[in-house]
Amino acid sequence: MFVVYDEEGKVVTARTSPNLLRIKVLPTSPDSKVRFTTSSGRDFFDLDFTDISIVTSPISMKFPTTDTEMLHTRDCGSRAAAWISAELEKPGVRLGFWPAGFGRDILKARSREIGVFKICNNITGAYSNLSSFLLLNCSSVDDLVGRLGAGSTVGTDNFRGNILVSGAQPYAEDRWEKLRIGTASFRIVKPCVRCMLVTIDPKTLVKDPNMEPLRTLKTYRQLTKPEERNIEGDSPVMGAYMGLINPGDIRVGDQVYALATEPKVKMFRLFQYF
Repeated sequence: MFVVYDEEGKVVTARTSPNLLRIKVLPTSPDSKVRFTTSSGRDFFDLDFTDISIVTSPISMKFPTTDTEMLHTRDCGSRAAAWISAELEKPGVRLGFWPAGFGRDILKARSREIGVFKICNNITGAYSNLSSFLLLNCSSVDDLVGRLGAGSTVGTDNFRGNILVSGAQPYAEDRWEKLRIGTASFRIVKPCVRCMLVTIDPKTLVKDPNMEPLRTLKTYRQLTKPEERNIEGDSPVMGAYMGLINPGDIRVGDQVYALATEPKVKMFRLFQYF
C-alpha cells in the first residue's frame, strides 16, 4: 500500500489533489518492483523496493481527517518524490509505502463510532479511511444514475469501490450483515458516507458545477438512525465498508452469498474487484 504525504507529514488525498485519480500502480518483474503510471500510460516511474527498504526508516504521518491517529510509512526516496510531485503539480510531496510490522489503532480517533458501528482495529486498511474493502452494489449506482437523468456521466468509478457486485436489488446492501465471496468471507462494518470527492469526474477531473451526484444522494440516502446521524450528519450513503473474517480467493464472476437482516440468504455475482 502506498501513500502521498506533504512536507508537514500530512496525508495528501484526491480531495485536494484530484490528479491522484489518474495514478495507477502496476506489478512488474521481478516481484521487488512496481510501476507507477498515469491513466494515459505515457509517463511512468519504476520503484525497486530493494533500493530503499534497507536505507530508510519508518516515519509517522497525520491522517487527513483527524489529528488523533498517526500513520506509519517508509519513504520511497527522492526519485519517487520528484515523479509524484510533478504528476500532482504539487511541489514537495513525497511517496511512502506501508512498512511491515506496523498496525493501526483507530479506537481513539473513532471513539464516538464504537458501539454505533462495528468498528475495531482488525478491520482497518493501511491508508484507507477505515477498511481495505469497499463494497459497491452496481444496482444502487444504476438507480442513482437513473435519478440524475440523461447526460449524466456518473458511474461506479465516482465511488471508488474495490469490490463490485451485480444482480442484487438496489440498496439491498443496507440489510447485509455478512458476505461470502469465493472462499473468503466478510462482514459489513459501516455504511460508506460520501463527500465532495464523488462530484469530481474521474476521467476529466472536472468538478460538477451542480455538486452532483452528491446533491441528489442527499435527498434520499441519508442515515436514519439518530445515533448514526449524530456522528455523520447529513452526509449521504453509497456502498459499505467491510472487514475480512476469513481470508480466501475471490474472482470476477464468483457467486456472492449475503446474510441479511431478513431471514433469507440472497445470491448474486461478483462483477469486479480491484
